[in-house]
Amino acid sequence: MTDADAAADAFDVLSDPSRVAILCELADRVHAIEGNPVEFSELRRATGFDDAGRFNYHLGKLRDRFVVKREDGYVPTAVGLKAIGSVEAGTYTNDLEARSGTIDYDCPSCGDPLTATYEDQTVTVECESEANATTVQTAVPPAAAADATIEDIVAFVVGDIQRDVEALVDGVCPMCSGRVVTGPIERGEAAHLNVELDCENCWMSTRLPVGVAALRHPAVVALFYDHGVDVRDRFLTDFEFVGAREDAKIVVEDPVEVELTVSVGGDAVTLRIDDDLDVREV
Repeated sequence: MTDADAAADAFDVLSDPSRVAILCELADRVHAIEGNPVEFSELRRATGFDDAGRFNYHLGKLRDRFVVKREDGYVPTAVGLKAIGSVEAGTYTNDLEARSGTIDYDCPSCGDPLTATYEDQTVTVECESEANATTVQTAVPPAAAADATIEDIVAFVVGDIQRDVEALVDGVCPMCSGRVVTGPIERGEAAHLNVELDCENCWMSTRLPVGVAALRHPAVVALFYDHGVDVRDRFLTDFEFVGAREDAKIVVEDPVEVELTVSVGGDAVTLRIDDDLDVREV
C-alpha cells in the first residue's frame, strides 16, 4: 500500500461523523486532568448511541489506527490525536467572517502603516502605498482566529512565523516534522546572503536569508531586550540583520562560515554561523 493509499483509507475511516464524535470524546476525556481510558458503555452513552451494535461497528472501524483497547477501556492513538487536532483547529470549516484593518506595524520599504486582512483562513499583510507590496501571506486556522481582532490574529502570525523559521533553522520541517537539509550559502541578486532549505520528506522548500539563524539566539534576544525590544513581537522584516546584507560576510569559504553583526542602539554582537546555520561563536 502506497502512502497515498494509506492516507485515502484513513480519511475514509473518518468520513463518518459518528466516528469523528467518538474520537473527539476519547481525546477530550483521556487528556483531561487525571484522564483514564474510557469503558465501552461509558463511551457509548457519552456519544449518544442507543444501539450498542451500531456503536461497536463504528468503534471497530477506528480500532488500531485511531483507537486502541486496553484492559480498562479505550484510548486514542497518537495518530488519532493528530487527526482530532486538525478537526479542533477548524481546518475543515470556513465559516468565520472576514476582517481587516490597519495594524501597528510599518512597511519596511516606505514606513507607512501596514494593513492586514483575514479571509478564507489566510492572513495577508500588505502596504497600500506600495504596488504589489505583500509583506506576509500565511494560513491561520479558525481556532486561532475565532473571537480575535485583526491585531490578535497578526500577533499570532508573528509568533507562528518565528516558530516555523526556528524549526527550519534547527533542521526540522514545520509541515511534516521531516529532516530539513541546507543548500549552499550564496549571495543573492539583492546582496542578501541566502540559503536553500529543503525537506527530505515533503514538498516544503524555501530560500531564506542567513540572518534568520540569529533571530532567536540568546545573545541577540538579550541585546534587543536590553534596548526595550522583544524580538517575539516583530516581523522578520523589522530586523535589518535578518536580511544579511552589509552586516554579513563570508569569512571562510570551505566549508562556508559567515560572520553576522547585529547592532542595536550603539551596541552590537557578532555571530559566526556555519553552513548548517548553527551559531558556532559569539
